[in-house]
Amino acid sequence: KILNTALGDLPERQRAALLLRVNEGLSYAEIGSVLSVSIPSVESLLFRARQSLKRKLDRRDKADSEVPRNLLE
Repeated sequence: KILNTALGDLPERQRAALLLRVNEGLSYAEIGSVLSVSIPSVESLLFRARQSLKRKLDRRDKADSEVPRNLLE
């Protein structure tokens, strides 16, 4: 629940890029094609999404035990 809330709070493009990478295993080039953005833009979207999730989840005591590590790496 905590993770779903944090993901839902992300901007749409950040959330989409992160979910395409983690859930679908797409490459940066494939994500760029799906979202119609450049590879550097994909890198930026993923970086910002991960940073935002870390900040939000670090505020919660249970975050470490409930968050899959691959989402934040």
